[in-house]
Formats: sequence, C-alpha cells, structure tokens
Amino acid sequence: MKQWITLAVRDLAHIVRDPLLMLVTAAPLLLALLIRFAVPWIDRTLLAGFSFSVADYELLLLGFLLLTSALMLGVLTGFLILDERDEGVLTQFAVTPLTRTGYVLYRLAAPVLFSSLLSLFVLPVAGGSQLPLWQLVWFVGLLSLESPLIALAMAAYAANKVEGLALAKVLSLFLLAPAVIYFVPSAWQYAAALLPSYWVAKAFFAAAWASGGYWIWLAGGVLYHLLLLRWLLRKFMQKVE
Repeated sequence: MKQWITLAVRDLAHIVRDPLLMLVTAAPLLLALLIRFAVPWIDRTLLAGFSFSVADYELLLLGFLLLTSALMLGVLTGFLILDERDEGVLTQFAVTPLTRTGYVLYRLAAPVLFSSLLSLFVLPVAGGSQLPLWQLVWFVGLLSLESPLIALAMAAYAANKVEGLALAKVLSLFLLAPAVIYFVPSAWQYAAALLPSYWVAKAFFAAAWASGGYWIWLAGGVLYHLLLLRWLLRKFMQKVE
C-alpha cells in the first residue's frame, strides 16, 4: 500500500506539470458545469425562437457526460503508462518490492476508483439523473471498468504518446453509444454492442426509462468488459516483457 501511495503522489505531480493531462483531468467537470448552466440558457433560447427543447435530451447529455468522465480518466492513465514505459520505469518496478504485477494492479485499480468517485460527483454538478442510489452505484461500477479498458488499449497498441493521442481519438468513438441508442432503431443499433460503452449506456437508459432489462445489460456489460480487460492485459504484458 505504501508503494501505491508513493505512485499516486508521483502521478499527481506528473499531471500538474503537463498541461495536456491537466486538461484531460478537468474536462468532465467543465462539461458538467456546461450542462448545468449553459444548457438551460440554450434551452430557453431555442424554445423562444424555434419551439425546440434541449431538455428532451437531458438523459442523452448525462450519458455522454458519464462516458466522457470514464474516457478521460482512461486516456490520462494510458498517457501515464506510456510515459513510464518510455522512461524505462516499468523495468525498474520489476526489481522493487512493488513488482511489475503490483504496478499493473495499481494502474488498473486507480482509474476504477477515481472513475467511480468522479461519476458520482459530476452527476449532481450537472443537475443529473434521479436514479435511486443503489441502482446508481451498480451502474457506476460498470462504468468504472471503461477507464482501465481504455488505458490498457492505449498501452497495448501505442508505441509512444503521439500514437497514444491518435488512438485516444479513435477510442473517443465510444462516446457515440448514447446517440446510437437514442436515434438508431433497435433492429440496427445492436451492431454497436461491439462497443463496450454501448452496454454501459444501455444499462443507464434502461434504468432511467424503467423499460426493463437493466440487470441483463448490467451483467452482460460487466462480463464483456472483464473479457476485454483480460485480453488487453495479456497483450500489454507481452509487450513489456
């Protein structure tokens, strides 16, 4: 645990020194504030001029916000891993009491924890969903698995931070999942189930709409994320060994 605390302090110092990482960290909170304060003004303006209400898409915006929080923390963790790999830090950890396994466990556990806390924080800031707390906690547990998934994808397939940034842009397609569920007919939208974020968004909307199927999407999403995490972890370990 002491080694994990040391790593956490080191990560914080690294983030503060890097403007890109600072922006990635602040993005979910900035988006939550935008939804809370700018969207109502935009809604009033559109209603007055075009009889169109943004409020009809509140859940879509919240789904986008939650996935953005998980994505940004995943990207942040991915950049930290790439930096440490380039600096040879991973090799050094192999001969320390932390060990390489301890390092990997920290890198997977930290985004899960902070993604959960961030999600529970930004929802109220955005004036968010009225889901019961017990249901929200289960959903946030699934959502938090997105962050290590994205981090491992970057670490396993990007050779450096430049490639990592390009890959992060591709992974941002995960954010399309809520829009697919909202606007694509059911007969076609299931093709998007290959995106892990689809399961997250589907569970969120099923709970919010009380349309049934919440536990199916939740359980299926957890299983799908764990399988992808196992596969990506194996790819990453092969790359650093």
